[in-house]
Amino acid sequence: MALLVTGFEAFGGSAVNPADILVRRLAAAPPAGVFTLLLPVEYEQAAARLLAEVERIDPSAVLMFGLAGDTQYLRLERFGRNRCTSAAPDNAGIRRVGLDAVEDAPETLETGFDLAALRDDLAPIVPGIVISDDAGGYVCNDLYYRVLLGLSARRPTVPALFVHVPWVHRPLTLEGYEETPAAAHERIGRAVVAAVEARLASADADVDGVSA
Repeated sequence: MALLVTGFEAFGGSAVNPADILVRRLAAAPPAGVFTLLLPVEYEQAAARLLAEVERIDPSAVLMFGLAGDTQYLRLERFGRNRCTSAAPDNAGIRRVGLDAVEDAPETLETGFDLAALRDDLAPIVPGIVISDDAGGYVCNDLYYRVLLGLSARRPTVPALFVHVPWVHRPLTLEGYEETPAAAHERIGRAVVAAVEARLASADADVDGVSA
């Protein structure tokens, strides 16, 4: 079983991105079967690189991390939407406000993961998780939508999930964790990876246990 985990580089003039830190730390000591990839904050290009890596390693699932600067919670994203609504430019200076990500394609695509079950698995380790129906209108959503669309055509049995992380995870701060932000994001990332891997293993076991 292989899991492809991605994060974004810094963007918008910031020197850091928690998703970048999270993935770099995973890459430094990856769990068994985990492959990591850092992506550019660029429309279309991020998805193209990710889907090329899917073709190379043939993962069992794809887990994408990005920053949601307006939240204090971990957000499990249910949908990718075929619409760009952010006026902010990507790191290549491209603006796509008001445009579809892909012409003549479905309005929304949904993750294949059971988000309620995943949230329940994570709750004892990472309190303050929400299931979100809106991944935003920037490159995060563009990546999610294009990856869900690409996988549906090329690897329909491979589920994908986008997870938004905050600058600071407020519930963990309130509980008094004495961690640097980088350590906190690494711990959150490893917890999500472990929960996703456990879900994949459980699904494989259910399939193996079915008799004809």
